[in-house]
Amino acid sequence: MILSEILMGAVAGQTAGALPVETEWTYLSDDPLVVGVYFIDQEVNWDFSLDLLLEAFTSQDMGLYGEGDVLIMPDGCLTRFRLSNESNSAVVSFNTEEVRDFLDQIDDSGSSDVISQELDEFLETL
Repeated sequence: MILSEILMGAVAGQTAGALPVETEWTYLSDDPLVVGVYFIDQEVNWDFSLDLLLEAFTSQDMGLYGEGDVLIMPDGCLTRFRLSNESNSAVVSFNTEEVRDFLDQIDDSGSSDVISQELDEFLETL
């Protein structure tokens, strides 16, 4: 079940060579720890940790969040995501308030209850 979905514009690249990018953000209740971001024109999907997004967008610090393939750098009105794999990397900037609004929708949908229930069910199997 989709709990939250939004279309969001972004800018790929640094200021001089920036290109507009359309994305679709999705949160599914049956995978409560993941936020999917689909890059429409590139037909590429990236899955982000919900915990990483919440940490980056609720912290008072303007630091660097994440490690490895995904780095998130909040910086006022825009937040930069550095995405990389073994052979390529890209920097994509999103409107900070739009991402926060999306995360608020997830929080309003009771995601913490879903995560708590999933954790309880997992712990019962141990």
